Amino acid sequence: EGVDEPDIVKNDGKYIYLVSDNKVYIVNAFPAENMEILSEINFSDRISINQIFINDDKLIVFGNSYGSYVEEYIVCIRAPCPPIKLQESRTLVHIYDISDRYNPQLENKFETDSDYINSRMIGKYVYLIGNKFVNLQNPQPPVYWNDGIELSISSREIYYFDYPDRNYVFTTIYAINVENGESTEKVYLTGSAGTIYVSTNNIYLTYQKNQDFKDYLEKFVDEVVIPLLPDDKDEEILSIKNSDSNLYQKYSEINNIIFDYSTKLTGKEKEEYDQQLLDLAEDFELAISKEYDKTVVHKINVDKENINYKGVGEVPGRILNQFSMDEFDDYFRIATTTGTRTITLNHLYVLDEDLNIIGKVEDLAQGEIIYSTRFIGERAYMVTFRQIDPFYVIDLSNPKKPEVLGYLKITGYSGYLHPYDESHIIGLGMEATEEGRVQGLKIALFDVTDVKNPSQLSKFEVNDEFDSKMVYSDSEATYDHKAFLFDKEKELLVIPVSYSSSNNNKWEYWQGAYLFKINLEGIELRKKITHFEGENYFLDNVRRSLYMDSVLYTISNYKIKATNLMDLVQINELRLGEPDYNIIYGVAKPGILESRAVESNVV
Repeated sequence: EGVDEPDIVKNDGKYIYLVSDNKVYIVNAFPAENMEILSEINFSDRISINQIFINDDKLIVFGNSYGSYVEEYIVCIRAPCPPIKLQESRTLVHIYDISDRYNPQLENKFETDSDYINSRMIGKYVYLIGNKFVNLQNPQPPVYWNDGIELSISSREIYYFDYPDRNYVFTTIYAINVENGESTEKVYLTGSAGTIYVSTNNIYLTYQKNQDFKDYLEKFVDEVVIPLLPDDKDEEILSIKNSDSNLYQKYSEINNIIFDYSTKLTGKEKEEYDQQLLDLAEDFELAISKEYDKTVVHKINVDKENINYKGVGEVPGRILNQFSMDEFDDYFRIATTTGTRTITLNHLYVLDEDLNIIGKVEDLAQGEIIYSTRFIGERAYMVTFRQIDPFYVIDLSNPKKPEVLGYLKITGYSGYLHPYDESHIIGLGMEATEEGRVQGLKIALFDVTDVKNPSQLSKFEVNDEFDSKMVYSDSEATYDHKAFLFDKEKELLVIPVSYSSSNNNKWEYWQGAYLFKINLEGIELRKKITHFEGENYFLDNVRRSLYMDSVLYTISNYKIKATNLMDLVQINELRLGEPDYNIIYGVAKPGILESRAVESNVV
């Protein structure tokens, strides 16, 4: 609450704003009977529009502009390295005054040579996070332009940390005032920043910590190889370990010795040796993964135009997405997975204001990985999966002593968790067999009233609608929460759904929105809404939905449909132009690489 995320569709209760075919449309959507396009903002071929924000009478547009190719020199080892050609690009932010929806006016243009990572909006400020690759031979700090005025950043203004990395980037946080276009920035030398979590006060930047493989190899030799092989092999092993060969070659040679020794054994002796090797290797991997898999977390306070660095911490493991993190009562909570393949463990850590670990629950669901997490107040809900879906309920009321209260094992998994109320959680994901074979899209409602014995109250499976067993169903909402629409009071759940089904060897593809009635009595499919026309199915895929009053709007790239939520009768539909196949199929028009034009015009 209080932190807005950018998206391809926004609304303010009367108007719908959406990105389609590199245009931004403003639609008067309410009342639905009179739905019409008020204006559209077109951009040149050298600009690609991605997402938008709405802030009262301000429209904030994010995109990328592309210029000519330039030669970039990089560091090479043991050989001369020719320059590589990179296309110049900029991340852009355009701010429009839309007090007159018929005639949006471009007020401010902000650009940076950093790659767009993510953004958030808090109050009247947009916070843009960008990465710029660091060429070690010729590092160039980020440059940005505010209304065409170039503003360079001095190397003295760049913050750095005692965290060695193999892939340095300049990570920049820009604070942009949407009222007047003024901006401030802070630049940090980090590893490549990826997933972020943002509260009303802090931005948390995360990335995987690069570890030295030398430490891994030395521990592998000491804890697995030496105890496993006979004493007469120690000298050979240590000779390889201390040689001038590269680390990966050493690792390969040592593994070959282990394998060769095993092949010379027979009978029970070989069986015992191989089992000992398996046990030692698995124990080693489980232990070392907590040391070797690390996520670095940087905490940066934001307050309007002020950006202040607060500290850095790290936790074992890697995160899945932004829902793996949460800030609550000045504590930072994070869920991670360590290990690879079937040698995995899952964990939850609680960090204090200084990002020190003060509480943890570790070693959950060995052999599985986290598929979804949701923090809600003093609880966390976590789903792991390989063959079955353990749905965990974790108590966080005592940050120093979090504990698993209970869990439920069912087939399939939930890729997204959404609160229904304090005692019930909606899970959206896939059904699967007991062997872990994915079957199709599933919606489940979990009852956590009895935290020690959570239960699945009801479920809906898309594949159950069909007699054919050859059905493949999915939803964009399983991996993009912005496609998920839920309102408890209206007993409303809407998600985009796609499926392919076979009947008498004839395949049928369908895509659209599923409109459900959902309450504690069950999940009922009320209506399917599709935008399909002709044969270009993917052009009319429904991607978002929203409601105003008692009208549901489903939105695809070229159409908006309005449906009455009471009687489910279509009220109106609006066509949004025709497809631009140059954009859809990636056909570059002449001159796209000749200059760095960033002008836009309003039609």
